[in-house]
Formats: sequence, C-alpha cells, structure tokens
Amino acid sequence: MNTGPILSGTIGLITGAVGSLVAPWIHWGIEKRREKLRRRALIDNTGAFFSGPVLTRKNYSDSLAYTAIRPYLSKEATDNIGAHNTTGGEQLIKEHVLQELMALERKWKLI
Repeated sequence: MNTGPILSGTIGLITGAVGSLVAPWIHWGIEKRREKLRRRALIDNTGAFFSGPVLTRKNYSDSLAYTAIRPYLSKEATDNIGAHNTTGGEQLIKEHVLQELMALERKWKLI
C-alpha cells in the first residue's frame, strides 16, 4: 500500500489549516505595531508644535498639528482653542494641550 499521497495530503491540509489561523494573528500584530508608530508620530509632531513659541489661537487652530490631534482632545481644549476671544490665554492653551498629550501617551501606552 502506497501511503505517500495520503501522507502528503494530510500534511498539506494541516499546514494550510495552521497557516490560515496564524496569518491573521501575524497581520493583527503588524497592524497593532503600525498604529502605535502612527500614534507616536502624532504625539511627537503635535508636542513639538505646541512646545514652540506661544502663538495666537488662530495659529493654533489653523495648524496641521492641531487638525491631526483634534479628534483626540477633550471638548474643553477644542472649545478653548476655537473661542473667538483672541486676547490672552494662549499660554494656557499651550499648557493644556501639552498636558492632554501626556495623558494620551499614557492611555495609548506609548510610555
């Protein structure tokens, strides 16, 4: 009796089954790492922008850094930046956003 084709078929079946289970897990791990890198870059870029000189509310609200991080900021922070009051408070905006960035780092487990 020739068991070669049966053995080959069984090994192929097992290998295919294992591959179909392992491949999604590997893909998930890669995507998780990519998301972490994207979040790290977002925090770093926004932090660098808001760590610079104090700007006007309009400069903050029109910046690409703010546009990118805005969905993750509290309503209080976004309302403060979007307020039409253009006198004072810019230093507080800067400090508040930097504090929220540190909180996001902890929440996203980047530190």
